[in-house]
Amino acid sequence: RHGTPAPCLAVVGNPRFDGLQRNGARTASGVEAPRMLLALSPTAVDTNVRLVSLVLEALALLPSAKLIVKLHPGYREWGSVKKVITESPVTARVQVEHHCDLAPLLHWADVTLVHRSTVALDSLAVKTPVVVVGAGEPTVAEVDLPEAGLPSVSDAPALAALVAPLADPQEREAWLDCRAPGIERAVGPLDGRAAERIADLLMADARVDRDRESPS
Repeated sequence: RHGTPAPCLAVVGNPRFDGLQRNGARTASGVEAPRMLLALSPTAVDTNVRLVSLVLEALALLPSAKLIVKLHPGYREWGSVKKVITESPVTARVQVEHHCDLAPLLHWADVTLVHRSTVALDSLAVKTPVVVVGAGEPTVAEVDLPEAGLPSVSDAPALAALVAPLADPQEREAWLDCRAPGIERAVGPLDGRAAERIADLLMADARVDRDRESPS
């Protein structure tokens, strides 16, 4: 887009996504009991408080739903967020995780909720739908991944209405299918061979360099 010749570009995918796809297996949930993963980023404290408060309101509208809040491992100012969760009437259905592996959480969830987090990419890579929750600032749907067509909401009833159907495996597949081209543009090929392609390119370059250095 900025003038680099097409022959100089190779879209190989992300080797980290290869590992995410291998290191996890989706577990079943009840159709009436959606499982939500909220991935927070180290943004402003008041933004995260608004975000968590909105998601908790949506959780209250889904009596059988469960929520895991994944804190960003590099951020420490979570006191205000934890206070909101602890004082919520649905706190018994909320689990908070900090320094844990992301892959099992993504495979556990029926839907991943983000505001401005690269976890959206990880989630799409393992075929877990993503819903963007607005909190008064630009979101990943608008700024980072417009091509993925991620739904964005900013009120609890709309969020609950989007989340509830995604507990159904067929609904999840339909959600992913209709966005498949945009998801591939966002995350690259998802065939588990990104690392292999990178290695092949590096080896090919090494062979070209050796050929150039060889006496004629």
